Amino acid sequence: MSVSGEVVNAQNGYNKLGDVQLSFLQGDQTVASATTSNRGRYAVELPAGNYLARAAKNNWITMEKNVTVTGTVRVGQGADIAMSAVLPPGRSEERRVGKEC
Repeated sequence: MSVSGEVVNAQNGYNKLGDVQLSFLQGDQTVASATTSNRGRYAVELPAGNYLARAAKNNWITMEKNVTVTGTVRVGQGADIAMSAVLPPGRSEERRVGKEC
C-alpha cells in the first residue's frame, strides 16, 4: 500500500525538511526506507501492518512515530513527522536565564 507523508520543522510546523532519512521498522527489521524531497515529501510502499517510522537528519533530533497502515495513507493522514533542530551548546541556558550585563 502507498504511504506518503511530509516532514516539517516542529518549531513552526511549516518549513519542509529535505534530505531526511526515513526508515519503517517492524521489530528490528527495516521494511522500507525513503529520503524526503526538498519539499519535505516522501512515499513508500508497505504491506498492511504496524510500523515504527524513524526520521533522521544531521543536526536534527531523530524522531520516531507509530504508523498503522490499513490502506493508502496520504500526506496529512497520520504519517507526517515534525522534527526539532539540535540547539548549539549553551543556547537553551541563554534562553532560560537571559544575558548578563
